[in-house]
This record gives sequence, C-alpha cells and structure tokens, in this order.
Amino acid sequence: MIHHISIPTLKPKETALVLQKIFKGKITDFSPTPNAYMLWFGDDFGSALEIYPADTSLRPGNATEACHFQIQETPHYTAVHAAISCDLSTQEILSIAKEQNWHAAEFRRGSFRVVEFWIDNHFMLELLTPEMAQEYLQMTYKHRDK
Repeated sequence: MIHHISIPTLKPKETALVLQKIFKGKITDFSPTPNAYMLWFGDDFGSALEIYPADTSLRPGNATEACHFQIQETPHYTAVHAAISCDLSTQEILSIAKEQNWHAAEFRRGSFRVVEFWIDNHFMLELLTPEMAQEYLQMTYKHRDK
C-alpha cells in the first residue's frame, strides 16, 4: 500500500491547487522544508501527495539522524512517476492541463490506458479515470498469488 509520494514542481502552491481540482483533497503546509505542501486525499488509507519545490532533494542521514532536505540544481526530467486513480474523465483532466499550459494526453500501456499529466511539463503523473483504473486492475489480477 502506498500512502504518499512526493513530487517536484516549479510552483508548489499553484501545483497543489491544480491537483486539488483532480483529487478533491485538503491542502496543508509541509513544515519540514519551506514552500512545500501536502495534499490529503481524505481516504481511509491516508493517501497524500507531498509537493516540493523542484530543487529540493532528500539526503540520507546517519544512524542517529533522519534524512534531511537540501537544495540542489533543478533536474529537468526524472524517471520517477506515479499512476494514481481519480474520479475525473479524460476530458476533465485534459482541460485542467490546458488551463495550466501543461502537456497531457491519453496513451495505451499494453492492456490499460492512462492520461500522461505533465506537471510544469517536466514531471509526469499517470492519471487513471475510473474506467482506466478498472483496466489496470484487470491487468494486475494475473500477477496475484492464487
């Protein structure tokens, strides 16, 4: 079970507000580092997105200190992404992306579809409409232990 994932963005507050339109969650400050926010989905799993400035990185601590935040040069692209279900239609997602001038488009990933939703045109979330989520779950059933 994934409870939260962090995402980089050039405009954390604005991005949090955009993602709130998609996931209908509650935004709070994320105090360990400046200009960061949490978007709480409000579900029974505590699902959330941590939204950081793109130049923030996590660095390991040691045996007695937890990880710490550090500012670094902003990487333009990363392989890190997440597939997240939402209650919106493809057209609603594409409309939100268009409002922000962010790239978004629907694509097939083998036996299921996703909407690539490019935050700041540099970080991708794969958003799944309810129908897409069902396709994804059908694909994953064959990977379960029987």
